[in-house]
Amino acid sequence: VPFGLLPNWLSHILFFSLTLGALALVGRIIWGGWKGALIVCAFPGVLGVLIHGQNSFLTAALFGGALAALGGKRYILAGVLIGCMTYKPQLGVLIPFALLAGRFWTTFITAGVTTVVLAALPAVAFGPEIWLAFFEQSKFAATLLDQELVGHWKYLSIYTGLRIVGLPDQPAMVAQLLFAAGCLVWVVRLWWSDAPFELKAVGLVAASLLASPYMLTYEYVILAVPFLFLARYAVDGNLMPFDTSLYVLIVLLILLARVIAEHTGVPLASVPVLLTMFLTHRYYKQWGEHNRANLAGSIRPPVSSPAPGA
Repeated sequence: VPFGLLPNWLSHILFFSLTLGALALVGRIIWGGWKGALIVCAFPGVLGVLIHGQNSFLTAALFGGALAALGGKRYILAGVLIGCMTYKPQLGVLIPFALLAGRFWTTFITAGVTTVVLAALPAVAFGPEIWLAFFEQSKFAATLLDQELVGHWKYLSIYTGLRIVGLPDQPAMVAQLLFAAGCLVWVVRLWWSDAPFELKAVGLVAASLLASPYMLTYEYVILAVPFLFLARYAVDGNLMPFDTSLYVLIVLLILLARVIAEHTGVPLASVPVLLTMFLTHRYYKQWGEHNRANLAGSIRPPVSSPAPGA
């Protein structure tokens, strides 16, 4: 409402300056220095948000801020930030399961309370009918996806990729649901484990971007959050063969995948997110192998006493 009371040009500048500034601050916190803020501002997904005029800087800042708070054991703050993300419900499908698997009870409860409060406030301010309008709009959003009122090449989901190559609506949606179920299992397993928190954060963000069919390419900027967590993890000596090439490929596809899909019909929009998930899985396996090696090295057979006369 405050932004709506201002002239359009001024509200535009203020909104994007404040939300990108918030994301840059989160980048600094995740990285542990201002280099993280520079990485975020240089991330290719930033351009897509500015062109489309979307709220993705705010979404990425909340998601990244929540994970940074969670990693820093500020559980109540993490829950509040997650609750503030509920204006983008399709992005939060996997978050409750991750919190439960990770045994973050305080954050789970705080996020639930924040969600209820933020759902009640608009009803108090504008009347309960605003929620009826919300659900009607949700139906319209489903129609946009099904009838391709917005071109499928503008999305980054598995569903729209399959529709682009000619699969009908229902089989494509079944494939999307199966993939989302696989993402759920993968995230729960990751968060249940004792893996480094950076890998858990990366896995949750990447899987959340692909779990829903209704995710457009201007949300690519959210990948800046896992990029920072991955880079912070890799600089500690965990870089693996071809990692740098994969990072470069992800950046290039963020810039080009939408254009390629529009002009050639080749659906590559989900590939940057899939590659991020692949990197996470590689690091997770590497961590497991190191753990097993360290465990085997710490368990040594007892030294037997020499035989008499030896």
